[in-house]
Amino acid sequence: MSHVEHQAICITSWDDKRLADCHKRIKAIGLQITDTTFEATNGYKSFFVTPCGSKAGWPEARSHLDNIACALDIINSFACEDGSNCIEFHVAVYGDHGGVSNMNKAPWPDHEGNDLFEGDTIVHPSGQSGKIIFKPEGKYASDQWFVKYHSEYSAARLCLQIGDKGRAVKKFKKWETVQDDRPHKHQEG
Repeated sequence: MSHVEHQAICITSWDDKRLADCHKRIKAIGLQITDTTFEATNGYKSFFVTPCGSKAGWPEARSHLDNIACALDIINSFACEDGSNCIEFHVAVYGDHGGVSNMNKAPWPDHEGNDLFEGDTIVHPSGQSGKIIFKPEGKYASDQWFVKYHSEYSAARLCLQIGDKGRAVKKFKKWETVQDDRPHKHQEG
Protein backbone atom coordinates (compact mmCIF):
# COMPACT_ATOMS: atom_id res chain seq x y z
CA MET A 1 0.00 0.00 0.00
CA SER A 2 1.41 3.39 -1.00
CA HIS A 3 1.03 6.76 0.61
CA VAL A 4 0.37 10.15 -0.92
CA GLU A 5 3.46 12.33 -0.97
CA HIS A 6 3.11 15.80 -2.44
CA GLN A 7 5.94 17.57 -4.23
CA ALA A 8 5.51 21.26 -4.94
CA ILE A 9 7.84 24.11 -5.89
CA CYS A 10 7.68 27.76 -4.86
CA ILE A 11 9.48 29.94 -7.44
CA THR A 12 10.29 33.60 -6.70
CA SER A 13 12.10 36.46 -8.44
CA TRP A 14 12.35 40.21 -8.70
CA ASP A 15 13.09 39.95 -12.46
CA ASP A 16 9.67 40.08 -14.16
CA LYS A 17 10.94 39.13 -17.61
CA ARG A 18 12.90 36.07 -16.50
CA LEU A 19 10.16 34.95 -14.11
CA ALA A 20 7.60 35.18 -16.93
CA ASP A 21 9.89 33.16 -19.23
CA CYS A 22 10.46 30.57 -16.48
CA HIS A 23 6.68 30.36 -15.88
CA LYS A 24 6.02 29.83 -19.62
CA ARG A 25 8.70 27.13 -19.97
CA ILE A 26 7.61 25.20 -16.86
CA LYS A 27 3.96 25.35 -17.92
CA ALA A 28 4.97 23.90 -21.31
CA ILE A 29 6.25 20.69 -19.69
CA GLY A 30 2.73 19.94 -18.49
CA LEU A 31 3.00 20.72 -14.79
CA GLN A 32 0.04 22.43 -13.16
CA ILE A 33 1.14 25.85 -12.00
CA THR A 34 -0.49 28.92 -10.53
CA ASP A 35 -0.54 32.36 -12.05
CA THR A 36 2.22 34.70 -10.90
CA THR A 37 1.35 36.59 -7.72
CA PHE A 38 1.08 40.35 -7.44
CA GLU A 39 4.23 42.24 -6.57
CA ALA A 40 5.33 42.00 -2.95
CA THR A 41 8.03 43.93 -1.10
CA ASN A 42 11.16 44.77 -3.13
CA GLY A 43 9.42 43.80 -6.38
CA TYR A 44 9.34 40.06 -5.69
CA LYS A 45 6.70 37.90 -7.35
CA SER A 46 6.12 34.15 -7.12
CA PHE A 47 4.32 31.25 -8.71
CA PHE A 48 3.86 27.69 -7.56
CA VAL A 49 4.07 24.25 -9.12
CA THR A 50 1.25 22.24 -7.56
CA PRO A 51 1.46 18.60 -6.42
CA CYS A 52 -0.03 15.91 -8.67
CA GLY A 53 -1.98 14.12 -5.90
CA SER A 54 -0.86 10.64 -6.95
CA LYS A 55 0.32 7.98 -4.54
CA ALA A 56 4.08 7.45 -4.33
CA GLY A 57 5.33 4.94 -6.88
CA TRP A 58 2.34 5.23 -9.22
CA PRO A 59 3.06 6.14 -12.88
CA GLU A 60 1.55 9.61 -12.39
CA ALA A 61 3.85 10.26 -9.42
CA ARG A 62 6.92 9.07 -11.36
CA SER A 63 5.96 11.31 -14.29
CA HIS A 64 5.45 14.24 -11.90
CA LEU A 65 8.90 13.68 -10.37
CA ASP A 66 10.46 13.61 -13.84
CA ASN A 67 8.67 16.87 -14.66
CA ILE A 68 9.80 18.40 -11.34
CA ALA A 69 13.40 17.51 -12.29
CA CYS A 70 12.85 19.20 -15.68
CA ALA A 71 11.43 22.27 -13.93
CA LEU A 72 14.51 22.47 -11.69
CA ASP A 73 16.73 22.27 -14.76
CA ILE A 74 14.72 25.10 -16.33
CA ILE A 75 15.11 27.21 -13.18
CA ASN A 76 18.85 26.48 -13.09
CA SER A 77 19.19 27.42 -16.78
CA PHE A 78 18.65 31.05 -15.72
CA ALA A 79 21.80 31.03 -13.59
CA CYS A 80 24.66 33.36 -14.45
CA GLU A 81 28.21 32.17 -15.11
CA ASP A 82 29.13 32.85 -11.47
CA GLY A 83 26.31 30.54 -10.31
CA SER A 84 24.02 33.30 -9.04
CA ASN A 85 20.39 33.18 -10.13
CA CYS A 86 17.69 35.84 -9.89
CA ILE A 87 15.14 33.01 -9.76
CA GLU A 88 14.97 31.35 -6.37
CA PHE A 89 13.02 28.23 -5.46
CA HIS A 90 12.16 25.75 -2.73
CA VAL A 91 10.90 22.20 -3.22
CA ALA A 92 8.36 21.22 -0.55
CA VAL A 93 7.59 17.58 0.19
CA TYR A 94 4.66 16.70 2.45
CA GLY A 95 1.76 14.28 2.76
CA ASP A 96 0.34 11.31 4.64
CA HIS A 97 3.76 10.26 5.84
CA GLY A 98 3.17 12.75 8.62
CA GLY A 99 5.13 15.86 8.01
CA VAL A 100 6.96 18.41 6.01
CA SER A 101 10.49 18.05 4.76
CA ASN A 102 12.71 21.09 4.95
CA MET A 103 15.51 19.12 3.34
CA ASN A 104 16.15 19.39 -0.36
CA LYS A 105 14.78 16.47 -2.32
CA ALA A 106 16.95 14.88 -5.00
CA PRO A 107 15.39 14.91 -8.48
CA TRP A 108 16.05 11.16 -8.88
CA PRO A 109 15.04 8.15 -6.78
CA ASP A 110 17.49 5.48 -5.64
CA HIS A 111 17.99 2.25 -7.61
CA GLU A 112 14.85 0.76 -5.99
CA GLY A 113 12.66 3.83 -6.58
CA ASN A 114 12.81 5.38 -3.08
CA ASP A 115 12.94 9.17 -2.74
CA LEU A 116 16.28 10.63 -1.70
CA PHE A 117 16.92 13.75 0.38
CA GLU A 118 19.90 15.81 1.36
CA GLY A 119 21.54 14.09 4.34
CA ASP A 120 20.32 10.57 3.45
CA THR A 121 22.82 7.72 3.40
CA ILE A 122 22.98 5.43 0.38
CA VAL A 123 24.60 2.01 0.26
CA HIS A 124 25.97 0.05 -2.71
CA PRO A 125 25.66 -3.75 -3.07
CA SER A 126 29.36 -3.91 -2.05
CA GLY A 127 28.43 -2.36 1.32
CA GLN A 128 30.16 0.97 0.61
CA SER A 129 28.03 3.82 1.91
CA GLY A 130 28.04 7.58 1.62
CA LYS A 131 26.02 10.63 2.60
CA ILE A 132 24.03 12.68 0.05
CA ILE A 133 25.01 16.34 -0.09
CA PHE A 134 23.40 19.22 -1.96
CA LYS A 135 25.47 22.09 -3.39
CA PRO A 136 23.08 24.86 -4.54
CA GLU A 137 25.82 26.66 -6.45
CA GLY A 138 25.71 24.06 -9.25
CA LYS A 139 24.00 25.14 -12.47
CA TYR A 140 22.20 21.86 -13.23
CA ALA A 141 20.82 19.11 -10.98
CA SER A 142 23.72 16.80 -11.84
CA ASP A 143 26.10 19.55 -10.64
CA GLN A 144 24.25 20.00 -7.33
CA TRP A 145 23.73 16.47 -5.99
CA PHE A 146 26.70 14.46 -4.71
CA VAL A 147 27.61 11.58 -2.42
CA LYS A 148 30.40 12.00 0.09
CA TYR A 149 32.02 8.66 0.87
CA HIS A 150 33.81 8.15 4.17
CA SER A 151 37.07 7.04 2.54
CA GLU A 152 37.29 9.77 -0.09
CA TYR A 153 38.11 13.48 0.00
CA SER A 154 36.02 14.38 -3.04
CA ALA A 155 32.33 13.76 -3.67
CA ALA A 156 30.85 11.64 -6.48
CA ARG A 157 27.83 12.71 -8.53
CA LEU A 158 24.65 11.19 -7.10
CA CYS A 159 23.12 10.46 -10.51
CA LEU A 160 26.02 8.10 -11.30
CA GLN A 161 25.77 6.25 -7.97
CA ILE A 162 22.09 5.26 -8.19
CA GLY A 163 21.95 4.04 -11.79
CA ASP A 164 22.44 0.55 -13.20
CA LYS A 165 26.20 0.61 -12.55
CA GLY A 166 26.26 2.02 -9.00
CA ARG A 167 22.92 0.45 -7.89
CA ALA A 168 22.97 2.37 -4.61
CA VAL A 169 19.84 2.44 -2.44
CA LYS A 170 18.73 4.53 0.52
CA LYS A 171 19.77 3.26 3.93
CA PHE A 172 16.63 3.62 6.02
CA LYS A 173 16.60 4.65 9.65
CA LYS A 174 14.60 2.59 12.16
CA TRP A 175 11.62 4.98 12.07
CA GLU A 176 11.45 5.26 8.25
CA THR A 177 9.49 2.97 5.95
CA VAL A 178 10.01 2.15 2.31
CA GLN A 179 7.54 3.98 0.09
CA ASP A 180 5.51 0.94 -0.87
CA ASP A 181 5.80 -0.78 2.55
CA ARG A 182 7.89 -3.68 1.24
CA PRO A 183 10.60 -5.03 3.57
CA HIS A 184 13.93 -3.31 3.04
CA LYS A 185 17.28 -5.06 3.46
CA HIS A 186 19.22 -1.82 3.98
CA GLN A 187 17.72 -0.77 7.31
CA GLU A 188 19.84 0.38 10.22
CA GLY A 189 19.74 -1.98 13.14
